[in-house]
Amino acid sequence: MNGYYAQLVEQAPDGFVVHDGQHIVAVNAATLRLAGASRHDQLVGQPVSMLFERPYLKSVARALCDRTGTDASRSFARERLHVLDGSVREVEVSAQLFVHAGHLRAHLVLHDLHDQLEAERTALALEEERRQAERNADWRAVMGGIAHQLNNRLQVVIGFSEGLLTSTLSDDQRADVAEVSRAAHSSAMITRRMLQVVGDAPFMPRRLFLNTSVYAILQEWEVAANAPSGRVGYASGAVPAVHMDARHLQQMMECLLDNARSATRTSGQIQVAVRATTLSAPQLAADARIMPPGAYVTITVRDSGEGIGADVQRHMLEPFFTTHLADGAPGLGLPALLGMARQNSAFLTFASAPNHGATFVVWVASPPLASGRGATSVGTTGARARTVLVVEPHEPTRTVLVRSFARVGYRVLATASGEEVLELLQHVAVPALIVVGTAAQSGDAAFPRTLQQQWPSVPVLLLSGESDAPRPEWHGVAGVWSVLPSPFSEYALVNAAQQLVRASRSDVQ
Repeated sequence: MNGYYAQLVEQAPDGFVVHDGQHIVAVNAATLRLAGASRHDQLVGQPVSMLFERPYLKSVARALCDRTGTDASRSFARERLHVLDGSVREVEVSAQLFVHAGHLRAHLVLHDLHDQLEAERTALALEEERRQAERNADWRAVMGGIAHQLNNRLQVVIGFSEGLLTSTLSDDQRADVAEVSRAAHSSAMITRRMLQVVGDAPFMPRRLFLNTSVYAILQEWEVAANAPSGRVGYASGAVPAVHMDARHLQQMMECLLDNARSATRTSGQIQVAVRATTLSAPQLAADARIMPPGAYVTITVRDSGEGIGADVQRHMLEPFFTTHLADGAPGLGLPALLGMARQNSAFLTFASAPNHGATFVVWVASPPLASGRGATSVGTTGARARTVLVVEPHEPTRTVLVRSFARVGYRVLATASGEEVLELLQHVAVPALIVVGTAAQSGDAAFPRTLQQQWPSVPVLLLSGESDAPRPEWHGVAGVWSVLPSPFSEYALVNAAQQLVRASRSDVQ
């Protein structure tokens, strides 16, 4: 009978673990699968801390505190199971105490929550995407309708004013009508930008080679902008053809080049490059869309100007936001560029810092190069390179942070305190980055110093609700870390994290 029941336990779908409070005594096949082990001796005889975090009997403690009947002792407690490859799985654990050969033992039943949690996260994400899509559709419909109505009426104003200019008028009257015509043309340009923002502009894609198309646009722009010789550089490689609206390409390039000229003023350099690029891992675009892995042709416009501060970055993609009010700029350049990018199934990313210039990249999906050569690979691979450890005691905020990194393919480990981080790092492979929320930065002065002493090569991104200065507990702490002031967008969060990881690697090299 014992052999029969032993076989049932071994083949049970849930995990079974027996331990004596210090070491693992027995496990079944389901536990081996959950822990990423292939043999019993990889777990049996090992410390309980290899799989679980203290305290080891959470469900027993709950049963003793809340016991109301015989079934209370069988209640499940949610715990984190440490897998041999360094990852963490969420499981529900029920513990029973028993005496064997005069020694106290704990019998644990493990129920894997991975599928349940994934389903819950997917449902929440889909619901949020649906709501966001409805909100976007509503405001785009309103904005598009207004733009169409204004555009029709402005055409009437333009037509009548141009007709008046051909008639007999006094000098004062002609000047007045000319001013009306200029204002109408300027307003018509704004309505066209509004239509581009909402993706309702005329769209006629055709086959383009972006290296030659961008070069031709650049030459025309240099003449029109009267750019000094040698101020604008251009580089390109072999690229495959893409399908794109040529007028949209020209308007997008003019927007990026005009912004770069404004940032560099009368000096500084502007560099334009067209490359075939392979994205090896998902990446977040500036408008929070996911860029799937695959082949792209990228258009990079980089300037050596004054850079863009975090406060401007938070708003510069919003319609009608501008830093050039005195020049009468409508603040629709970058929003219109995003609208045209969406129509062409393209993406926009950017990176900038004050006094370090700005880089904007347009990503256009393409077939891979036939030769397979010349394409730049972007993205990181490997468990450590794609692992982020989040420290945030506020659960809703922690959920948002975890979701933001998970959307672009990171493996995310989430903890609520610095104490949990120090415990977790004893069990898992060192992550590529640690993100510390505002509430997790205060109160424990030992956390940052212990972290820096034991894991000095791990970069730390501090989220700040006040400014770009760290909290007092982090003053004087060495290592690679930076501060991201809030409020910040999902793109700003992921972009800041990726830049910090790249900076830490360059420091090590």
